[in-house]
Amino acid sequence: MAPQSQLPQFLRFDVFAVDVRAGELRRNGAKLKLQEQPFQVLCALLEHPGELVTREELRSRLWPANTFVDFDHGLNAAIRRLREALGDSAEIPRFVETVARRGYRFIGNIEAPAAPVSSRPTPWQWLFTRRTAVLGAVAACALALSFLYYSHAFSSKARRPAAAPVVMPVVTNVGEKYTPSLSPDGQHLAFAWNGGSGPAFSIYVKLVDTEDLLRLTKREPSIDFNPVWSPDGRYIAFCRILEGETGIYIIPALGGVERRVRETYWQENEFYQIFWFFGRLSWSPDGKYLAYSDHANLDESATSIFLLSFDSSDIRRLTFPRTSIGDYNPTFSRDGQTLAWNRTSQDETSIYTMALSGGDEQRLISGQQFGWGLAWTPDGRDIVFGKAGWLANAAWLWKISRNGGEPERLQFGQEGVQPSIRGNRLVYSRQMANINIWRRTLNSSDHPSEMLIYSTRMESGPQFSPDGKNGRVRIDAQRQL
Repeated sequence: MAPQSQLPQFLRFDVFAVDVRAGELRRNGAKLKLQEQPFQVLCALLEHPGELVTREELRSRLWPANTFVDFDHGLNAAIRRLREALGDSAEIPRFVETVARRGYRFIGNIEAPAAPVSSRPTPWQWLFTRRTAVLGAVAACALALSFLYYSHAFSSKARRPAAAPVVMPVVTNVGEKYTPSLSPDGQHLAFAWNGGSGPAFSIYVKLVDTEDLLRLTKREPSIDFNPVWSPDGRYIAFCRILEGETGIYIIPALGGVERRVRETYWQENEFYQIFWFFGRLSWSPDGKYLAYSDHANLDESATSIFLLSFDSSDIRRLTFPRTSIGDYNPTFSRDGQTLAWNRTSQDETSIYTMALSGGDEQRLISGQQFGWGLAWTPDGRDIVFGKAGWLANAAWLWKISRNGGEPERLQFGQEGVQPSIRGNRLVYSRQMANINIWRRTLNSSDHPSEMLIYSTRMESGPQFSPDGKNGRVRIDAQRQL
């Protein structure tokens, strides 16, 4: 039986609500799956906000005397599940801080006891401080959340039926995450992350199915992005933008000394294009080449695709676009014989392929917003790509035959961009935004901000009627692409 908590029955912190008596944790009104022991750990920490709760105190709370279990392993597992439910990080905690070898501390802001929380919030149910409302909006607008997909879903209709996909979150840390990349064995994930806030990005690596992160690059305030793995999984190449140090770098996958292998002409003002859809690198399957996107010189505005040889350090220019933006997202096929890439002008984006042994470019498809990442399927027959509109929720993963034809929207991949495939695993960034309408009484410190209109999409431009009894709001629904 769980110990009696000294907390009030209902309380809130950030976007979470706790019903102590029912043993429930909710996020924005949705009930989260949290086992008894992690929930009791949360209650113990909430009873002493900002104070150290020792491992011994947590142990005595979770297990009665004379219980024979592996206490350390059990407590570590409970802490890990709690952090997963909260979307928290041990390295950069927002709620649960680790005090090395001693215990844990709750560092979030607990609000006054609140009313019960139903499974579907009413407009006046969510009472937040102004600070919490602002932080919630920022977190909701963060672009990328990575998801992992296990399946044989890339089998064509002519072959055996595809297994049902299973989609699950891989990285839930707060902040913006971009350009995910799976290791050759599919067991590790590399990605760019801003650590929760700020303009600087670093390269991180994590073992899939664990919460532990390894920060590979620490060159502040650089923008490090687009990690790609060497075929043997020992090294990672990545891009860096930093005055005087911009270029392509290589670093050991487990950490070590980085080295620049190519200076480039990337500009810091290309930031949003780079992260939102401009992939720059691809490592050839034989390990001998890097394909990369760059300007030929400072005077040329459009980018082209180049091939860097590790053996000779020679550079070979592969494409000569006649567009205002140029070529990007180079991606080697599984056999290394073909390169796919995107070409963009002001009006449209195309997917191209070209045999590296020589031959003409082949345009597979042209249209709007086809340039949000490319990945070859394991059999090399199709290319998976991200397609997105200007609305943050209007994105999806599609695939097209390497020979062209009509594209097919995948059964999974809603809000998906920047795919990476290894074996039967696919990882992608999820482009999300959830903007709601809030109301606050002016000239009164006694009335906190309250959520007036709530949905999983975007509301904007609220306007009260002259008598204040009615209002108008714009709802940007998710578009079907």
